[in-house]
Amino acid sequence: MPCGCGLFFLSLGGIRIDTTVSFAQSPSSATLHEIHADGAKKLTESQIIALTELQLNSSVDRDALQAAADKLVHTGLFAHVKYDFTTRGDQLTVNFHVEEMLFSPPSSTISRGSTIRNRRGHSRKKSRL
Repeated sequence: MPCGCGLFFLSLGGIRIDTTVSFAQSPSSATLHEIHADGAKKLTESQIIALTELQLNSSVDRDALQAAADKLVHTGLFAHVKYDFTTRGDQLTVNFHVEEMLFSPPSSTISRGSTIRNRRGHSRKKSRL
């Protein structure tokens, strides 16, 4: 059976979504048979799947899969989101591949007695907390 593959990139506010599409000759929609997710260290596969809001045994098309990937990106939890899917007959399996965002603490914190500058550049000692 002939198979086509494509790779798509979408940049959204410095976050890159890579979409790898694998498809056999299939209708424009199919029944969602399986959902998988990998690449996360802090979230479980089931938590990532829940964020997509996809439902097993529902009818999905490419737009629905892209919307699910967009939902993952819009959570702000992931630096990269990729997905691919395969079809067998009218059954579709989708795989989300994520890379979590690296969070770091703020570079500076205000502590008791630190200097605060106002809009005009005048400084004053911060009052006790």
